[in-house]
Amino acid sequence: MSYQTVPLCPNHTARFTTRSLELCGLVPYYIGGSGGIRQGCYKYLCLDENPVLVDVGASVGLVTLIATFQSNIHVIAFEPYPVAAACLRDNIRLNGLENQVQVFPFGLSNQEETVKLVIPVGDKGNIGWARVDHPNMNYSKWGKTDSVMVPLRTLDSFEIPRITVLKIDVESYEHKVVIGSKKTVDRCQPIIVVETGLPAISPTVDLLREWNYEIFDIFHADVWLRPKGK
Repeated sequence: MSYQTVPLCPNHTARFTTRSLELCGLVPYYIGGSGGIRQGCYKYLCLDENPVLVDVGASVGLVTLIATFQSNIHVIAFEPYPVAAACLRDNIRLNGLENQVQVFPFGLSNQEETVKLVIPVGDKGNIGWARVDHPNMNYSKWGKTDSVMVPLRTLDSFEIPRITVLKIDVESYEHKVVIGSKKTVDRCQPIIVVETGLPAISPTVDLLREWNYEIFDIFHADVWLRPKGK
C-alpha cells in the first residue's frame, strides 16, 4: 500500500494512502482546509485527561488522524461514503490507531433514514465535498459525480457516554445532525466546532445558542461554540 507522510499541524505528521490523498485532490505533503479545525481540536482535547473526539463527516481522516498526536486521544468517526470509509480505515491501520479510533459507516441526521449521497469524483472534485442530494443543488461545477444510498442515524442513538470535542462537517446538513444530537450534547456538554457557510445567520448556530451555547471563535467557515460558563 503506497502512502505519503504529510504534516497535519506543526511538529505532527501522519501517513495517508496515496489513493486517499488523490481522492481528496490534495497535493502530497500539503493538507490544507482542515488545518484550523485540527489545531483547535487538539488544543481543547489536551485540556481533558481522557479526551474523546467525535468526528462527524470524517472522510479519509484529515481530522480523525490527530489521534496520532497523543496515545490517550480517542476518536469516534462517522463516514457514510463507502469509498471514503475504506480509505479512512486504511489510514487508521497505516498509523497503528486501531485501538484509538472507532469508525461507524453512517451519516448523522435527526432521524433514522436512507438518503442519496452525491460525491464529486472527477478532477474538479474532492470526495470530502460529498453531500446529501438536494433538488436545488447544481452539480455541474464538479464535473463527474458518483451517487450512493447511505444510512443515517442520530448521534443520540449511539449513546456515547463522553465527548470532549464534537466536530461537524457535513456540507449543509449540520442542522439535522445537531437536532439529532440534543440528548448527547446535554449530557456531555462538549466543545462543538461546526462548518457553516454564513455563521452570522446560521440556524444551526442559533439552535445551539438556544441550548445555552455561545460562540467563542470563528475561523473562516468554522464556528467554535462552548456551553456558557465552561
